[in-house]
Amino acid sequence: MPRRTAALALLALAASLVAGRASAALPEGWEDGPPLAPAVQRAAAARKLVLVLVSTSWCPSCRVLERSLADAAVRARLAPYLRLGYDAEAGEGVDVARRYNAIAFPTLLVLGGDGRERGRVTGDLPPAKLLAALERIRDGSETLAALERQLARSPGDLALALKLGSEWALRGERTRALRHLERVLAADPENRRGLAAAALYARGKYLELRSRKEYAAAERTLAELRRRFPRAREASAALYSLAQAIHALGRSAAALELLEGWARSADEHDTVAWFCLRQGLRAPACLRHAEQATALKASDSSYWSNRSELEELLGKREAALASLRRALALRSPAEARDRLRLKRLEAASPKTR
Repeated sequence: MPRRTAALALLALAASLVAGRASAALPEGWEDGPPLAPAVQRAAAARKLVLVLVSTSWCPSCRVLERSLADAAVRARLAPYLRLGYDAEAGEGVDVARRYNAIAFPTLLVLGGDGRERGRVTGDLPPAKLLAALERIRDGSETLAALERQLARSPGDLALALKLGSEWALRGERTRALRHLERVLAADPENRRGLAAAALYARGKYLELRSRKEYAAAERTLAELRRRFPRAREASAALYSLAQAIHALGRSAAALELLEGWARSADEHDTVAWFCLRQGLRAPACLRHAEQATALKASDSSYWSNRSELEELLGKREAALASLRRALALRSPAEARDRLRLKRLEAASPKTR
């Protein structure tokens, strides 16, 4: 194929990926990235609720949830909904994610015919738990308004206060989130009930970092969490978000150093590599972590894919091509994004021309 024709083919493939989802296909019965407003109008005319999946091409939990949504029992129960899927980083999905402050992936939104959110489910729930969570939203027993009324009747229920604070944080509602989260912190100052650490985590990661993009506040909150409760599971989980906040404040070397001192396992080394990719860091240390991840667990295709991207970022195209081929050999079916990268790297490689 002439080089110009090959280049045009790659551009066409890239355009198709930007227009749709770069990950696995949506389950049967889901619409892929349509304009939201007309879709909601169609649902209102048909007297249906709308179920909106907001995910990304790089999110492993999104793939897990997609498998739950493809389950036969789940498909049958979700038939009454109009089901729409969006990539939060492409096309219509960017506006959908911004409008509803979908900042944790995957997020399932339940919308009424007026386009207003009735409730949401986050994370990779298995089929039974997913259906139960959606049913509680559908019957109104676990909407935020219902939970607020429940807390008013039982003001000593700190677990419910934490849940409400976390849910408001996911929506970027500062005043409502802090009212509940600060109450939890005051009632469990030593984290003896395991609630204070979770409250700091929700405030730092979801409210300040992701929703409000208040990076200095997020750094203070997440650093406080790690200082006050170093043994809490949230302290370890907060490390990545803390590094994100530090990087956003212009201290990339300090962010990378924080993660480097933590990485031990293959997954942790890959987390450092992934951080570098997400932040566009070209430090040689980033590639060393990717290499360590594949050395410790050579059977994981995602580790080889991340290593390939870092090698390409650092100008090591032949190594990037070799690593990507390893990733594709381990992954079936190959994701469209990786197929596009393979074509591009092969087109740029003297050995494959």
